[in-house]
Amino acid sequence: LAGAAAAAAPAPATAKPESLVELVEAVVEAGTVRRYRCRCGCPVCICSKERVWDDDDGTDVTLDGVVERLEGTLWASGSLDGVAATLR
Repeated sequence: LAGAAAAAAPAPATAKPESLVELVEAVVEAGTVRRYRCRCGCPVCICSKERVWDDDDGTDVTLDGVVERLEGTLWASGSLDGVAATLR
């Protein structure tokens, strides 16, 4: 069991999690970026530019995807209609 626990442990942190502003800037510039879970291990986390967990294949992140995440969390009762177009 100790070996299995060690295999599931995240890689050492080499960089701080990316801020929302940095993520949006990268997505606006590139259109789509691949992001990974940070050391928090949350299954929907996209905070890291680098692979931290061996079993994480990453997530392709688009501006529309970032807006959808924001609408689903921070503005659950509001709307961000037009935000993606404004940021483009």
